[in-house]
Parts: sequence; structure tokens; C-alpha cells
Amino acid sequence: MKTQIRQATLEDVPAISNIFEVLEMGKKMWSRNKLRNRIIDEKKEFYLLIIKNNPVGAISLDFITGDCEVEAIAIRKKGRGYGSNLLNYSVQLAKDKKCEIIWCYTMDYYNARGFYESNNWKEVECEFDKIRGNNILKFAKKLIWFN
Repeated sequence: MKTQIRQATLEDVPAISNIFEVLEMGKKMWSRNKLRNRIIDEKKEFYLLIIKNNPVGAISLDFITGDCEVEAIAIRKKGRGYGSNLLNYSVQLAKDKKCEIIWCYTMDYYNARGFYESNNWKEVECEFDKIRGNNILKFAKKLIWFN
């Protein structure tokens, strides 16, 4: 099975938007117009996981702070290692850009704790969100790189 991860272009905006629809507020936060603006104006980086010429996963990364934030990650079919592939790819990108840490926030109701822990990320923060009535978890992975 041919697997490819590549940086998304403006032509990929519809696929990214469709994949991110599974996320809370996916249609609002990841609409096609907002995605275009994030790529063009905000210089955000999006990557697609493609299997047999079909996009099956996407990840949004922000390198502006000097660290790397995983803003969003979504997969069409869970349990096949696709999410881990994207996460590991993002870790390598962050190392290549000399980031010291890669991190993300996730809502507890996504049940992603096991996913991040199985990829050697550590839970570093947990805060209760009164509006959503759920915990917001922060996971991080410290990156080591040498000149």
C-alpha cells in the first residue's frame, strides 16, 4: 500500500476541510475560507497523509513560537496507525526546524490520552473548561537535537 505524507497546497483545502470536520467546531474553525487564509496569510503548515491517492488524514502545525504546536490532527479511519504516522512526521519536522518541544491541546472527550502516550508524549497540563464541561489536556514531547 503506497503511503505518502506531503505538505498541503491550496488545492488540498477541500480535502483538509473534509477531514477536519470530525473535530469539534470542525465546520466553523476549518472551513475552506479559513483554511485558505491560514495557509496564505498566517503561513500555517498543513500536511496530508495519502493512501492509494486518497487523503485519509491531516495535521496542522504552527512553528511561529519557536516550538511546534500541533493545532489539529484528524484521521478518517482510526486504529490503523495513520495518526501515529502523521504525529511522527510532525516530530521529525520539528526536529529539522530545531524546535525544542512539540505540543498540543486536546479535549478529554476525544479519548486521545492513550494515543499520545503510546507515541511517547507526556501529559503536562490538565485544566477544566467550564464552558465545555470537560478537561483540556496538554501533551508535549521534548525534542533533542544536536548541531
